[in-house]
Amino acid sequence: MLDRIKLVAQITKNSSHIKFNQDNQLALAIRTWRQISFDHDFKNNLLSANLPFSVPVWQGSLGEVKQVYNQKINYTVVSSDGSQIYPDRHMGSNYYLINTGIITLRYNDSSSINLGSEPYFFTDMHGYLGSIADYIDSKRHDLEIQDGLKIALQEAQNLAFPIVYLADGSLIAWHLFGKGDSVREQFLPSYLKQLELFYLNKLPFIGYVSLPNSTDLVNLLRAKIGVDQLLDLVDSDFLLQVLPVHSFTIWFRSTVSASKDYPEHLKPYFAYFNTGDEIARIEVPSYVLQDANLLKLAIQVVFDQVHKGYGYPVALSEAHVQAVIKNEDRSFFYQVVSQITKTTGANKKISRKLHKKQVMNI
Repeated sequence: MLDRIKLVAQITKNSSHIKFNQDNQLALAIRTWRQISFDHDFKNNLLSANLPFSVPVWQGSLGEVKQVYNQKINYTVVSSDGSQIYPDRHMGSNYYLINTGIITLRYNDSSSINLGSEPYFFTDMHGYLGSIADYIDSKRHDLEIQDGLKIALQEAQNLAFPIVYLADGSLIAWHLFGKGDSVREQFLPSYLKQLELFYLNKLPFIGYVSLPNSTDLVNLLRAKIGVDQLLDLVDSDFLLQVLPVHSFTIWFRSTVSASKDYPEHLKPYFAYFNTGDEIARIEVPSYVLQDANLLKLAIQVVFDQVHKGYGYPVALSEAHVQAVIKNEDRSFFYQVVSQITKTTGANKKISRKLHKKQVMNI
């Protein structure tokens, strides 16, 4: 058993040392960022550097910022989210549920909202032999984007106001990497096809990452002062000190290996935005960055959504509410599946443990 009293005493004893290290690293990061921000030779030196990590590509000066101001604009934002119920091994089956939540917010003289959810019930994983959780998580992401795209295309038929799709998380499909080739080979083509449809219909796709733990810019600092420095920092740590409130950094093109398969017009770009509450990472595909009107719309929508959501985009929080599966919903799902399989005789392998959960004798 863990002796919590002794543990707290040890952590407390070392707290001043931890803070000292953090403060020193943060001061070094800020100092280095200011050194390289307008150092034009730094970018050229990177090209010949042999670094053990990836660094982003950018145009202009690192220290440039774009201040954003609140403007009243008419637009429609579509967001989607998802949640899942994994198979219960005590049921002796691979039955699982994915629930997507979709929300459409229209801001104009007669503002309106549409919201809803869509359950998807599955009975197998089509011969997939890897991690069940990896497969279902990837399937959930695929359905989230699929449903969001469908609604965005429906809204686009109206053409009354500009439409954007706001996604919770990165444009880069990190969930498909490090999980085995079979997951990536099955789901990455579908994801890129969905992004292609956003591009063909000139619909801005915006990824919003709250509390990002990315180290792209920290890697630039490490390239300047030594690869073994600043190992405990992420980009948002020092940007919170140097990026003014309601300002964007310049845009960077990601060069991580996970972005290699993206075609040129879908290549991921990112910038950081000081919302006033946190540093958020904003990601868009190349086609948005190359279109001044789409980029301006994307930036303004992000600002407006954060403002309306008191620090976090309201469309994302509401989509999450629609997608979430409550504990009572989870119990209902298992109960219905159990009853149907029991009635039809489709599954006779229900464990005694699950049976005791359903029928409790006292």
